[in-house]
Amino acid sequence: MSALVATVFVASLVGSPHCAGMCGGLVAFSAGAGASPVTHHLGRGLVYGLLGVLAGTLGVGVNLVGGGDDVAALLSAGMMIVWATF
Repeated sequence: MSALVATVFVASLVGSPHCAGMCGGLVAFSAGAGASPVTHHLGRGLVYGLLGVLAGTLGVGVNLVGGGDDVAALLSAGMMIVWATF
C-alpha cells in the first residue's frame, strides 16, 4: 500500500508544473475574460483536441515518408514531454 501512496505522491508532484503552466494560464484567461465554467471547459477540450489532431497528423506524416512506427512514437513522446514542461 505504501508503494501505491508513494507513486501517487510522485505523480502528483511531477504533474503539478503542467497543471500550473497550462491549466493555470487557461483559468486565468477565462476568469479575466469573464467566461463561464462551461466556456472554460469547452475551450480546454478544444485545445486538447487540436493538440491531439496535430500529433496524429504529424505521426501519419512521419509514417508516410518511411519513418516507421518507432520514429513516430519517439517523436510524439518527445513532443508530449516538451508540452508537459510548459
